[in-house]
Formats: sequence, structure tokens, C-alpha cells
Amino acid sequence: TVFNLAPAAPGDDSFGGMLSITAGTLNADFADVSTSSSLNMGAGGTLNLAVGTLSSTNTYLGSLTGTGNLNVSFADTGDILELGGTGGFTGAITLGSNGSGSNGNTGTLQLFNGTFGSIGEDPGAPGNSVVIGGDPSIATSGTVTLGNNTYTGSTTVSSGFKLLVSGVSGAL
Repeated sequence: TVFNLAPAAPGDDSFGGMLSITAGTLNADFADVSTSSSLNMGAGGTLNLAVGTLSSTNTYLGSLTGTGNLNVSFADTGDILELGGTGGFTGAITLGSNGSGSNGNTGTLQLFNGTFGSIGEDPGAPGNSVVIGGDPSIATSGTVTLGNNTYTGSTTVSSGFKLLVSGVSGAL
């Protein structure tokens, strides 16, 4: 089952509580979930998140948890999704995807602290990147643990941050 969070204009229906998707799919604009205290995708849940419709940098400071799927589509190439809260999300993150394909735009996922599952990208939007840290207004130090990753862009670790990676295959 697919649900759409579709206000008259992005940001009109900002949701400030905990958003938990245990089964099915929710399509939402970043502005509509950015004030949620927690985003949780259960094993059967998927959040198709559109970022960059109002700003090129989109910062989420709540917690991200669960084992489901997070698909991140970028409105424009170069848009950024900053996950500045606590990460305990061990599901799959797919960059450049709206869940049913890609608009071809690539972006950057910025992480600051916590454990995250696999990070991949839609085949129609290769070249996404991941930055660990990089915004001192959010944090100046932290440890990020990543699972299997298949995105083809760069990974940058900022000073003061530590990256732990499991399930690495191939040359390093």
C-alpha cells in the first residue's frame, strides 16, 4: 500500500511527532517530515523522501531508526540531505531514487553519528556521495558505522569524525 503526504504546498503539513512506517510505503517531501522527532521504518516499511524542493541543503535533526527502506530523491543535482540526529537505522538507503525509478539527479548524504545499513544508489543516478561530518553547526565530532555500500561517488570523512565500515569487498 502506498500513501502520499501531499499538502497544498511543500511544508504545509509539517509533522512534529514520531513517524513510524511498519508496512507499506509513504511518499513525502522533506519539508513535511523535517520536524518529526523520529523517523522509523520497520522491516516492511519504506519512506520515499523527496529532498531539495525548498532548499538545496535539507537538515534532519531527529532520530532515524528501523530496518526498512529509505529512498532519497534529489530535486537538483548537488542537493544535500544531512542526517544530524542519532542514527540507528540498519535498513537500506538508496540515493537518487523515489522508489520507482530516478530523475537522474545525484546528491550528497551527510552523516554525523550512529549506525546505518547499506547505502546504494539508483542505477539511473550514479555518482552520489557520502560525507561524514562537514557541518560544524551540527557536530564537530562523531563516529559513523556503515554496512555494505554500493554507491559510486566519493566518501569524505571530516576532521574529528571516525568512519567504521563493515562488509567491504574489493580493493580499498
